[in-house]
Amino acid sequence: MERNTRQREVIKQVFESEARPLNPLEILDLAKVSLSRVSVATVYRAIKELIEEKWLTPVKISGQPLYYERDRHHHHHHFYCESCCKVFEVEGCIPVKKLTPKGFSLESHDILLSGRCPACLKQ
Repeated sequence: MERNTRQREVIKQVFESEARPLNPLEILDLAKVSLSRVSVATVYRAIKELIEEKWLTPVKISGQPLYYERDRHHHHHHFYCESCCKVFEVEGCIPVKKLTPKGFSLESHDILLSGRCPACLKQ
């Protein structure tokens, strides 16, 4: 069931303007800038609906809450800032097929880079 509420539209705009994976609390904080009456329940409901519509997809970062990003259907990886806990998309991929042991079948992979983002390096 698709709901085109003002809150849902603001949440979609948050993803469009940030252009990076976000966790639910980041979504809530950024949505409240435009619309103060957004609740955490609204954020989770919108996330669930947008995943069902294939507009969002979850991003798993070990030891962290789920992040979500626009589902653009292209292969990419992520960078996790250990200082501010923000996640960023990394385009491109190394030739991991060469790393697959002989006799094995590579079916998928995910690479997570971690360190500090430019904003945290300036601090």
